[in-house]
Amino acid sequence: MRALFFILLMVLTYNASLLAQCRESMPYWLLGTWEIQNNGVPSFEQWKNMGDTLFVGRTYGFVSNDTIQFDEMAIKCVDGKPVYFMHASMDTKRVFAGFSLTEQPDSLEWTFVNPITDFPHAITYMRYGNNEMYVWFNDNKSDDPLIDVKLIRKE
Repeated sequence: MRALFFILLMVLTYNASLLAQCRESMPYWLLGTWEIQNNGVPSFEQWKNMGDTLFVGRTYGFVSNDTIQFDEMAIKCVDGKPVYFMHASMDTKRVFAGFSLTEQPDSLEWTFVNPITDFPHAITYMRYGNNEMYVWFNDNKSDDPLIDVKLIRKE
């Protein structure tokens, strides 16, 4: 009975350690509403903190008096590391996929990769100060970004 209690205590301590480690590495700077700089429909990317280890995001725009949601995203802790989730294409099918954070020497650039999705294959967020960032998406065939946008913090 003592051995079982000791094993359970070790597992709980390990899981708490992973959550604490992940909580410290979440991109808190991303939280808020960002205006996507483009020449078309006014559009935004918004991130909310839904708990220590879960951020929920969405991209949306305004057409006339209607709000149109383009996509939903999330960043949550998986095995002690932030993982980015969004819709992607894989073999011409739309799937909700997870993208693992690559190790970055610079905390200003965050790249998330999924080795089996066609598009996006990689998503990179690069921040410039507290109120400006760039986001780009790569497919699995090229290192050149297919979509590259500038975002300005609104709130």
